[in-house]
Amino acid sequence: MHTALLQGDKTLGWYINHVQEVQATKQNIIQSGAFSREHVPDVMGALTLLKMTANFTLKPDGQAFFISEPTSDAQLKGMKEYLDRKGWWYEGK
Repeated sequence: MHTALLQGDKTLGWYINHVQEVQATKQNIIQSGAFSREHVPDVMGALTLLKMTANFTLKPDGQAFFISEPTSDAQLKGMKEYLDRKGWWYEGK
């Protein structure tokens, strides 16, 4: 029988719950920064090419942004690369 010793003052339950919390936080969602509405068709094309789903919001000042649905690592990477090429801000969630 193999036994592992826990280091420090944390219980096994803390480690198990901590791992679950870390896994639950990775959702593969991306939110773009605001861009002018003229760019919406181009962004929609990139999302379509990557087979991603996103919700767009158009603000009263004519700026738009999107929040994607949860997606695969490969799709998320592709969208980040697209936004990096544009020089646009985004946030992963």
